[in-house]
Amino acid sequence: MWITRWKDTIWHPAAREGIWRRRAGGYLISTQIRDAKGKRRMVQRRLPEASLEEAQRELDALRLERRAVLNGRVRSTQLFSSFAASAFRKKVQARDIRSAKGVEKWKTALEQHLIPELGHLACNELKHAHVAQWRADLAIRIAAPEKARNEKGRLVRNPAHLSPRTVNGIFSILRVLTKRAVAELDLERDPCLGLANFSTLEHPTYTDEAPNALTEEQARSFAAKMRELYPQHYAMTVLGLATGLRPSSLRPLRRSGPEADVDWAQGILRVRRSHSMGAEVMSGTKTGRRQTIHLPAELVGILREHVALLQARPKQKASELLFPSFRGSFRARSVLDKPFVAVSLAIGLAHPVTPRAMRRTFNDLARLAEVDSVVKRSISGHATEQMAEHYSTAQVEEQRAGIAKVVRLIDRRRTG
Repeated sequence: MWITRWKDTIWHPAAREGIWRRRAGGYLISTQIRDAKGKRRMVQRRLPEASLEEAQRELDALRLERRAVLNGRVRSTQLFSSFAASAFRKKVQARDIRSAKGVEKWKTALEQHLIPELGHLACNELKHAHVAQWRADLAIRIAAPEKARNEKGRLVRNPAHLSPRTVNGIFSILRVLTKRAVAELDLERDPCLGLANFSTLEHPTYTDEAPNALTEEQARSFAAKMRELYPQHYAMTVLGLATGLRPSSLRPLRRSGPEADVDWAQGILRVRRSHSMGAEVMSGTKTGRRQTIHLPAELVGILREHVALLQARPKQKASELLFPSFRGSFRARSVLDKPFVAVSLAIGLAHPVTPRAMRRTFNDLARLAEVDSVVKRSISGHATEQMAEHYSTAQVEEQRAGIAKVVRLIDRRRTG
């Protein structure tokens, strides 16, 4: 029968435990929760257009949240592990994390660091002191030696060591989560507030002795040796050196098909996808920009020679990709790692370079060739001049020539 309760007209008995059918339509759910003082409080919600199953899901969610009301503020006793996992899932579903590499980075940070260290705490119990203590523990790991001797006495990577850049990346994810918790759970204070990143000054990525960039002469020798030792990677290497494109932008390029990225007749290369790992491809580049690059005839000729080599393997021949693997699928992220080391040693470089050297070398060579800054960034895809400078390495002769010009201004006797 219909009864009046909770300022509504509902059917008695309940359709299910905690769920009543409303005369006005839909359902009303009611449950008890405990607040921060341990007192029970009744919570109801009206769902005018919900089905019985939808009402059940809403009631289950309400019970799982276990929200507590204290001093007029809504606070959550949800475990940080549960909140972090839920926030991660929502960001993936909303495409806030777009690349497979980004998903892997978040998953690793959560599973190996954040949840093991902080996941047992309720969100409203996670305080600045907890994060500060964890940060202090990480400082010890950063200070640990990068290499340690194993049982056989060999120097291997020390699992206790973490680089400051790795730790800062983990902290950036934690800050996203705690900021979201403050907004969604009405927490009093962000526990990460006031905690700075670790300094990377004593841990340079590249040094003068190992700049991970090639000079003009080295680039010429490197390309020639790559063609000799690894002809299947020659065109990809030259295209990377000539344009500064990231390997993640080179791997998904399509040479044919309805959405081909190479216009062979016009000599145009369209960079509009990014591949990080597996078979997943992200629409757009790392910076979200799409690029149109007009290639010179010399580079188009190198790419045509490369395509001719693919005809010898059926799976590569059938693939639409410009740089397919032997199976016709995307090349692995590490496909150039070993070839770059081998070629570096073969031409006598003091320190092997990585595939990232292609982007850095392009910026240096373009500067030596006096390519306009706007043109240079339109090719490499750098959003700002600051980023282009970040990927540049001042060459020895450039420095000497620059200082010489200043000396001539100071001491006129040196002119001529």
